[in-house]
Amino acid sequence: MALDGIFLKHVKNEISKILIGSKINKIYQPSKEEIVLLFRTKNEQIKLLICVRADSCRINITNQEIENPKTPSMLCMLFRKKLTGAKLVDIEQDGLERIVVLKFEAINSLGDKINLSLIIELMGKYSNVILTDENSIIIDSLKRVDDQMSSVRIVLPGIKYEAPPKQDKLCVIDCDANVIIKNIINKRDNICKSLMRTVQGISPVVAREIEYILENTNNINYNNIVREQLLNLIYSAKYCDGTPNIVIDNSGKPIEFSFMPIHQYENLANCLKRNSFSELLDEFFLKRDNMNRMKSRSHDLSKNLSNIRDRLVKKLKIQKQELINSVDRNKYKQYADIINANLYCINKGMSFINLDNFYDGMKPVSIKLNPVLTPSQNAQLYYKKYRKAYNAEKALKLQMEKAQIELTYIESVMEVLDRAT
Repeated sequence: MALDGIFLKHVKNEISKILIGSKINKIYQPSKEEIVLLFRTKNEQIKLLICVRADSCRINITNQEIENPKTPSMLCMLFRKKLTGAKLVDIEQDGLERIVVLKFEAINSLGDKINLSLIIELMGKYSNVILTDENSIIIDSLKRVDDQMSSVRIVLPGIKYEAPPKQDKLCVIDCDANVIIKNIINKRDNICKSLMRTVQGISPVVAREIEYILENTNNINYNNIVREQLLNLIYSAKYCDGTPNIVIDNSGKPIEFSFMPIHQYENLANCLKRNSFSELLDEFFLKRDNMNRMKSRSHDLSKNLSNIRDRLVKKLKIQKQELINSVDRNKYKQYADIINANLYCINKGMSFINLDNFYDGMKPVSIKLNPVLTPSQNAQLYYKKYRKAYNAEKALKLQMEKAQIELTYIESVMEVLDRAT
């Protein structure tokens, strides 16, 4: 899953149609990595969510009810001071880079019109939101980066803004399809890796989908199919001709989203269209975050249940072995009877004796003795072992039955917990 450059262009185009010309009414900062801009249009108020969390960076119009802290952060207060009442005049994207710039026309404390830019960099763990003035001087940012954190680029107030270094890739908007095809073929790699290394603005899921189409077509003309798919990408990127598609697996978990239909998962998942790209992003991350939140909350309970289950399994294993051992209890009674029948030839201090076993056709049997005990006491010791094994068998069967019932219950609770929503 990734918010790639082409998908971001679709989102940018969608937001532009709705919000350009509107003014910021309020600004919130629900968390350290989220900013919500509340725009006032002629007919309604619209929330624009900007999130720079590494695993869910995005920008989209949202209908979510987002809880805000009672006390705003210093950064939020600064953004409110600079941007409240500012008019959104344009939204820019450099090619298919994952950087969106919101251009604002604002009024400063002296009543003069000034131009401000809110730069939203959506690049995984390097995502950031940076406010700059008309001279590209950084006013402040959501994440400050000093020279100890990065040797490539510093993001601090008072420093001139510099865009992140560009990758050495071809942009489908500016580059001819033939040049891209030639570069892909020259890579001498599979189509997915070649696309990822050559073409700017596409995510792994898009590259895998093109490879999937190539592998499942009867047309043997490789170059023609690649050309057709690249032309589709070019058309989608240039003219924002794409459809918001979300991929949901059979358990209901969202796993991918894209600006094109995704069929590579075949019968393991369903690809569904949505009305807008913002609606898609809202649904995808809301469902995924809810599942992650549920998983996090259930972790302790799941761990506790797992520990109980492991203890029960270990306990049952020990009890089964004890039950097997108790099956041999009759030999203890036989030894006791044989000792009692041969008391006259046994002396105290002997550690073992060979006697005839009248339970087994008078075959000789070696019986271990405690040299400290008398012959009679040794016989009583074996009777005691017999009674203990006899009682243990009854107790073990009862305990094992209870443990098995408890184990079945614990496993059923774990199964319900896995399905809990």
